[in-house]
This record gives sequence, structure tokens and C-alpha cells, in this order.
Amino acid sequence: MSQEQVTELIKERADIVEVIGRVVPLKKGSGSWVGVCPFHAEKTGSFHVYEESPHYYCFGCQATGDIFSFYQLYYHLDFMEARERLAQEYGVDLAPGDSFGSGRKTQRLFEVNRAAARLWYGALKKEGNAGLEYLRGRGVNAQAIRAFGLGFADGSGRFLADALGGDKEQLAAAEEVGLLFRSGSRYTDKYVNRVMFPIINTMNRVVGFGGRDITGLEAGKKYINSAASPAFEKSKNLYGLNASKESIHDKKSAILVEGYMDAVSLYMHGVTNAVAQLGTAFTPQQAKLLSRHTPAVALALDSDDAGMAAAEKSMDILREAGLKVRVLTLKGAKDPDEYIRKYGREAFEDAVRNAAPMYEFKLERVRGRYDLSESEGLTDYVKAAALIIAEMSPVDADYYTKMVSRDSGISEEAIRMETERGKGSGEARGARSPRRPARSDSADDMLRKNILGLALLSGAYLDRAVEYRHIFDGSDYAPILSAMLMLRAETNGEFDRAKLGDLLEDEARSLLDGIGGDWIGIPADELDRAFAQYMIRVEMSMLTDRQRDIMGAADLTRTEMDSEILTELKDIQRRISQLKEAIRSN
Repeated sequence: MSQEQVTELIKERADIVEVIGRVVPLKKGSGSWVGVCPFHAEKTGSFHVYEESPHYYCFGCQATGDIFSFYQLYYHLDFMEARERLAQEYGVDLAPGDSFGSGRKTQRLFEVNRAAARLWYGALKKEGNAGLEYLRGRGVNAQAIRAFGLGFADGSGRFLADALGGDKEQLAAAEEVGLLFRSGSRYTDKYVNRVMFPIINTMNRVVGFGGRDITGLEAGKKYINSAASPAFEKSKNLYGLNASKESIHDKKSAILVEGYMDAVSLYMHGVTNAVAQLGTAFTPQQAKLLSRHTPAVALALDSDDAGMAAAEKSMDILREAGLKVRVLTLKGAKDPDEYIRKYGREAFEDAVRNAAPMYEFKLERVRGRYDLSESEGLTDYVKAAALIIAEMSPVDADYYTKMVSRDSGISEEAIRMETERGKGSGEARGARSPRRPARSDSADDMLRKNILGLALLSGAYLDRAVEYRHIFDGSDYAPILSAMLMLRAETNGEFDRAKLGDLLEDEARSLLDGIGGDWIGIPADELDRAFAQYMIRVEMSMLTDRQRDIMGAADLTRTEMDSEILTELKDIQRRISQLKEAIRSN
């Protein structure tokens, strides 16, 4: 069965009133079912569900769509996850070849993971085992063990293999997900003398494991993580998200930590919105996953140099996903686990409240590398700071230019000139994707994303955005705009996300999942004001590019420019100043 056939079959079987009515009390009205909108705060019902169409629409926040988009918004899922969940609920059989990983073979992999998790959890609960003693020594209580399903793989080397017995399918599945080794016809356990941390996704499936050695033998790895398989990709999962997602949604913020024990320890002390990386560098897919649940992330990685370097890399990835990023300073402890056990929940939450914005953290890190009492150190600091400022949006750049000027005594104008030089050199864009021929800094991508988000709400915004279509050329967001234009005539400017998604490849569809949620609950006049701001920024970005082209052409100086070019340059600079003033006054 193709993905399109699955989608259509789900639509046939699922009654939208019944689907939404499970979580939103609905009353029969004239031509629709009416309830209080689950996507913004209101007392009187402006949320309408239309049975015949079938779709929903909120006259308060303009949230609209079908059963798939409702599941995406309400349960914080991407389109594939929403479709998979609905397929399970309505008995739609998904063929083994389906790209969203729900075939019978993949299901067996999930089942053997769940069986292993249950076996190890049961073993840990028995008094006197070494795993339980280890966790108690780390201060882990029964509530945390239960919440995270922690387990223990004993030292026999045959614990799981014997438990699976002669079931050839289960043994083969366990080998495929990396739980067992095979030599001839004999299977042995991969995890021996380890406390087991099951990795559970947001669909509550056990997709993999992290195993922590408790023997202290130097020859062994401290942690072993599950191998990649059709059931598990480290780059697309986060530890503890299943337990913390509701808290993350309520607090509108997540805390990203490095280790499994950090997440468990924070949860146990009442900080329930933490998730952990999976033993590898943080990835764009993990950032995208977080962005479906929260607009903001606080980084609480290890406080050593390696942890701080990892924080710098992670924050760039998070920013690219559209998240606001802050960084915790945990003085007197090497990691969040040690900090909260040493100083308590209140101190940790104070550290979260006082977390530094990402650019402040970056600039402070750079400042610490130079001796500002010497002229050479001072100028090197300003040059390094200018490269960071070159990454920023115009508003952030203005704020931090003033801050660096105060710190260094160097004029704001000199810092801005150095920033422009940094943009042209390419150093400030070293980490960005080389496959985009157009400008590709994160400020531009955020601009595209926000414009499309508003265009999804109203055809009027789309019509105005089309005037600046060239700013999308060569970007990852170009296919989304093209698909919207294709559907515009058919939908009269009101977009069905499922249909829109069907026109896109996987990467663009994933970007679409993250567009539009920020505007839920925003009054219409504020939306108009925001769109006007974006149009100003588009013009300013285009003028800045033109200014850079003029200044960079043949490396001309002002004295070498002819009067016509010089006049154009002055007009551009005057217009940019006017636009900056318009942004400030708004």
C-alpha cells in the first residue's frame, strides 16, 4: 500500500468529529461542531469542526487543517508520526515497505526491544543486584527507576539470549537491533554487567538502549549504545523526551543535557523538562525534534572545555532550527547531575533563569581568549567578536555591537565595518551548508520561515510574499513556496497541510512541519505588524547585499568610484538607515 493510499484510507475510516471530540468537548451547532480551542486560551468556543468537509477552523487563532494537522499540533508530532498513530488507532495495515517504518519486520524489532526492556527492568527491581546498588549509590530512587524504565543486564552473558529461548524470529530481531551476538547457532548478550537506559520515542516505543558499565574495568567502554537499525537512529532521537514532553510543552522550554544520568537526576529532583543527547554530537534532526515541542532550549552540558565546545556547536544547530537558545553556567560541578545533587533544585532553577543568551555566551567565550589589556589582544577580540555578530539578525547585531563597543572602547562604526568585512570573507558562514547558492545565514532562513508561516494563514500574505519570491531561490524553503503557489488556486488561499506535504520531498516536508505554529493565538493586527516588519527586513537584506556587491567589486575604494556608483551607495545607506529606524519605531 502506498503512502497516499494509507492517507486516504485513514481519512475514510476516521470521523473527524470523533477524533477531535476525544480531547475537545464539542457541541452540535449550526453546520458545525463547536468547542473551546485547544491551541490558544479562550473562554468562549470559537473552534469549529466541520463534519462534511472534513476540517477544523478556529475563528480566534486561525488554526485550521484536517485530522493529520490536528494530531501534529495537539500531540506535537510530525506528519509521518501523526499518520502512523492514526493508522494504528483505525486499524490501517501498513506494508513492510512503507518509508515511515511501520512494517511487520520493523514492528518485530520494536517488540524485541520492549521484551528486553521488561526483562532488564524486572531484574533491576530484585533486591541485592549490583545494578540497583549502583543506582542507589548515585542517589536514584524508585520513582525515577519506574519513570525511565531503568534495568539491569547481569554478568552471565546469556541473560537475554536464554530469556528469548528458541524463538528464531525474536533471536534474529535481537541480533539485528544489536542486543545479541551470534557465533554459529549460539547467541550471547551484548550488554553484560550494565545498568540499562531504554530509549523510548514519543510514540512510547522502545527504539534502543544505552548501557552503563558498573564494573569500573578500564578496558570496557563506560557506555554502549544501540547500533543503528530500522528501529533506531541516534541522530533522530533524544533520551527522556517521552517522559518530559508534557512538561516541556507546559513550560515552553527544554533543558538539553549531555548524559542519561543528568536527565534522570534532574527529573528525580523535580526538573522534569530535560532531555539528553545520545552519546554523539547533537544533530539537526534532534533540533528539529525539539522544535516540535518547544520554542526555547537551555543548554546544560558538562562544564569542562569539551562540554563548552559542544555547547557552541549545539547552539548553532538549535538556532538553525528556529529555537531560542540560552546556556547555563554550573559553577562548582562538572555536570547537571552533580550540580543538582550538590546544591539542590532551587539553585539549579536559578541557574536556568540566569542562563546567558547564546550570543552573550559566545562573545564571553571569545573575550576570555584574549588579553584586553594589550592593544593586540583587544583588536583580535574585536575582530573575533565581529565574526560572531556577522551571524546575527539586524536587531541582535545592533544590540551586541553596542555591548562589544562598551567592553572594548572601539567605536560602534568600526565594529560594524569589521562585521561587514567578516560577512564578505565567508569566515562567519563557515559552518553553513555549501549546497545553497544563495545567501544562507540563519537570519535569512528564519525570515523565509516566518513569511511562509503567515502566508499559510492568509492568501493575502502569500500574494505580497510572491513579490519577493527571489529571496527564496536556492534555499531549502523554495519548494514549499512553489507548492503553495500550485495549490493556491485550488484552495483559495487556505492550505491543507496534508495536500501540501504530499507535494514535497521528505526534507521540505520536515521543514513544513515546523512552520506556522508560532502564530497560533496571535491577534490579526499583530500578524499584520509582524508581516510588515518582515517585508522591511527583506528590503534591508536586499539593499545590504547590493551594498556589499558595490563595495566588493574589484575591491574599489570610495576615491575610485565614479559619481553614479557613489550616489547609489549613498542612497542605499540612507534607505538602510530609514529601515532600521522603522524597525526601532515599530
